[in-house]
Amino acid sequence: MSDGRLRVILIGMLAVPSLIGCCEEGPEVAGGVDVARDPRGMVIDRTATRFGAAAQLMPGNVQEDHLPSSLAPLILVKDNVIGQWGAVGAGGALEVVGAPVVYYGLTRALISGKHHDQYHYHWWHRAHADADWRSQGVRITVDGRGLPMVWEVLADATGQRVLYVSEKLEQAARRRHGEPERGHALERGVDELSDVVVARVLADGPVPMGPWIYLESGAGDVISLICRCMPSQASGPLERIDYRLVPWNALSALPAPWQQERMDASFDERLDGWLRWP
Repeated sequence: MSDGRLRVILIGMLAVPSLIGCCEEGPEVAGGVDVARDPRGMVIDRTATRFGAAAQLMPGNVQEDHLPSSLAPLILVKDNVIGQWGAVGAGGALEVVGAPVVYYGLTRALISGKHHDQYHYHWWHRAHADADWRSQGVRITVDGRGLPMVWEVLADATGQRVLYVSEKLEQAARRRHGEPERGHALERGVDELSDVVVARVLADGPVPMGPWIYLESGAGDVISLICRCMPSQASGPLERIDYRLVPWNALSALPAPWQQERMDASFDERLDGWLRWP
């Protein structure tokens, strides 16, 4: 083989990795998944993400024998928290606060003819003083003993309605509906509901307990959510920050993110229609 031909082959081999790298950094690709074509795949794939250093936000004012305190989330923010936290001021508008505030409230859902309590937790954060406030949170649907069955993420940039479900509930769905060809027995399928995705099945805790929520930033997408009884997806070090758990005042001039949904007549029945309940 001539020296000239050999040089051409070597240059071609070196160029392939460079071209692949360029493709993965395109504007519609995140974590190796094309968001425009596979938002569900992106949501599922990122649940395996592991954090190194992180800020660990924990409720600093929990109460004994108080279910909203037991179900309050532990929040891990990748690296550290940058930006500002908001709380509702006396005039009803958001004001900057030094310590994070997480609001909680109670709604009810009608599922298979039975009412279930739902505890929602939400907060406001912005990246800097000139940025818009963003809200994020989770709503937890529980059984009669207060044990979580479904964790519903408030918002996701993919447009998907992201759900996490308990292992006990998924197993019950498999006994009733059979083993799914793909995905989870609780899911209705892309052809039926293209914007609802079960991101993960979570282990059941022995008592009511809040989840670990993994965030890229203070109010960004929920990268992963796990039961507190599952192995951590953060290797540390962790910087503890206490947040203040505050009951939501429904009379506030500022509507909560969840309250907007209550204007929909099907609000109490939507979770019933999103999953194939056992």
